[in-house]
Amino acid sequence: MGVILTCKRLSKRLYKRIRFVFVTSKGVLQNLERIGIDTKNATLETAALAGIVAAAHKGNVGAYYAIKEAVDEVNGTEAKEDEFPAVKIPAELMVGAYANLNRHITSGKTKEAIIKGGRGGWKSSYPGLKIPEMIMANPSMHALCIRNVKDTLKDSVYEQIKWGIDKLGVSDRFKCTTSPLKIVYKPTGQTIYFRGADDPIKIKSIKPPFGYIGIVWFEEFDQYAGEAAIRNIRQSAIRGTDESGNSRAIVFETFNPPPTAQAWANRYVAD
Repeated sequence: MGVILTCKRLSKRLYKRIRFVFVTSKGVLQNLERIGIDTKNATLETAALAGIVAAAHKGNVGAYYAIKEAVDEVNGTEAKEDEFPAVKIPAELMVGAYANLNRHITSGKTKEAIIKGGRGGWKSSYPGLKIPEMIMANPSMHALCIRNVKDTLKDSVYEQIKWGIDKLGVSDRFKCTTSPLKIVYKPTGQTIYFRGADDPIKIKSIKPPFGYIGIVWFEEFDQYAGEAAIRNIRQSAIRGTDESGNSRAIVFETFNPPPTAQAWANRYVAD
């Protein structure tokens, strides 16, 4: 490759960022030998580096840019303009009151966005746009989209996020899979997870390889068991911090208000 890096020369910030592309121990020695590192004197850091190089060689875009940033840091050079600049929601897609809500979320003033609407409205379209936008703008942040029943995920929130990605014009940056059901931002490895509240163990078991879950979307908010169920899910899902120890989280709650004022979701909004 012409450039030999050692993780000892990398900052903790960079090392934490690139750990997600580290390969399992099964292929570590082969990776070390492939890039010319003496396996007898190998350390965890050099093994991790070998995994990163191997992942980049196989086409992992996140690994490639991690190495590129490391080279820039070691050589004392400034990184060039971001090849994957963040993309904002176009003004023409900001319908009515959503423009004001969007400003508050972007500025960090709003931590919980309760979005009510009728069928065919924009209550689900807005999170479908905002979540990919926030993923691109916050490299340590992952997202979790939830429905009360997991079998409804693919045809609702999953398709809505895919729609938003397409509207933002960044489909080439995201990898969408149905088995498992998830969407990955290819430049960094950030993930948008999809889970059902009827399988809480799978929500608790989510462990992003880096960063933290900073976005949670409760679709059809009124269909959950109640406020206690929502609180438990939020406590299970929103955990961890970025590399600086900060945690900035936003919760979206979208639903069509039930006809009765005594429904728990209506009372939750009123409070």
